[in-house]
Amino acid sequence: MSSDELADVLQLKESYIRSHWPRIVESYEKQNIKLYKLGRGAAANYGVQMPWDNEIVWDVDALEMIG
Repeated sequence: MSSDELADVLQLKESYIRSHWPRIVESYEKQNIKLYKLGRGAAANYGVQMPWDNEIVWDVDALEMIG
């Protein structure tokens, strides 16, 4: 999913995700939600791994909303 789609899921601004990625990852890890990023800049692809699922979800349509 794109940073825009991840922003919708996490209910954050896309610019905040791009500039504070390490802080966001750490915050969600405390809730046992793992966030992943492949690539750099606008071309980066983001994934989410929920505590009850062993697989990383890269497609926003396959992800249950967090918030």
